[in-house]
Amino acid sequence: MQADQWLDVMLARFYQFVHGYEQDNFDHERYAGEDPGNFALSRHVHYLKFFMANYAQLFQTRALLADEASREWLDKLILYRLLGHHHIRLLDDAPAQWAIREQVKGYLVSEREEKGLLGQLGNYEVPVDDRLIRFAGWSCNVAWAFFIRQYYFERDGVVIKPEAGDHIIDAGACFGDTALAFAASAGPSGRIYSFDMLPAHCRILRENIANNPDIGASITVLPYGVSDEDKNIDLVLDQGNAINPGARLNTDSFPIRRIDSLADEKVIERVDFIKMDIEGSELAALRGAEQTLRRWRPKLAISIYHDTTDYISIPQYLASLDLGYRFYLDHYTIHQEETVLYATAR
Repeated sequence: MQADQWLDVMLARFYQFVHGYEQDNFDHERYAGEDPGNFALSRHVHYLKFFMANYAQLFQTRALLADEASREWLDKLILYRLLGHHHIRLLDDAPAQWAIREQVKGYLVSEREEKGLLGQLGNYEVPVDDRLIRFAGWSCNVAWAFFIRQYYFERDGVVIKPEAGDHIIDAGACFGDTALAFAASAGPSGRIYSFDMLPAHCRILRENIANNPDIGASITVLPYGVSDEDKNIDLVLDQGNAINPGARLNTDSFPIRRIDSLADEKVIERVDFIKMDIEGSELAALRGAEQTLRRWRPKLAISIYHDTTDYISIPQYLASLDLGYRFYLDHYTIHQEETVLYATAR
């Protein structure tokens, strides 16, 4: 298939889906307070203009994906951005996911004083495999990290996930849900390097580490943003108590580090797996980790949903390094957030 042929297919699917209407396809917890009946016309017009102007480059990304399931994910995610929850259903197993999300609310032990984007934080006791994980955060953190298993890819015999003994970069650690999940997978011989630039996040992250000493000992907290430059500046004071998983990196307001620099300084011993969910800074952070990628060719789980340009820039940058990576796509919500590009070197 050529780019123009793919465009024809996508436009045909666009008109097919626009005549349908999906029920019960709105995430009322993630978008609490928003009207599920609203169609954000200007946003969808923006996405349509972007698609028409960049379909050839999007097709180049599509050609990089190693399996048909990944290519179909890209097509559906583009169509979702064009048409929204009214017309595109992303997850076939959404009821099962809602059941998990309801189940984990039962693990709440007590509410906390802190509030943020998704409301009041809580203290949870979560049975995971053969251990009880004590976690402070939101129920959605518990659901995705420990049960839905975001950042763990297994499809048709291809496995890209944290494994025993892995040294793992957890960029965008927030409260430490992924750090704890990774530490449980990596075991006592593994090491987790957890980055978050907000002091309030790091405070709760450290609390979660302390409350899980059997796995927390392998987690190192690095209170920096991750990018393609080093800038050890003082944190802007009004960010000190902010709880905001959606905070964007402002290089003039936060201390930032290159992963390559930390590897050179032996702060990071080696890298076997990299997870990044850093609100649009993923490409810059990968550029700042180029020598790390070349040296160790780690497994990758990189978020590419923060901007539609991520669909183009991130996979094509990684492919340009010519490191033998094979790319896969997966997605974890009924809305456009939480798309992960996975990569493993041959």
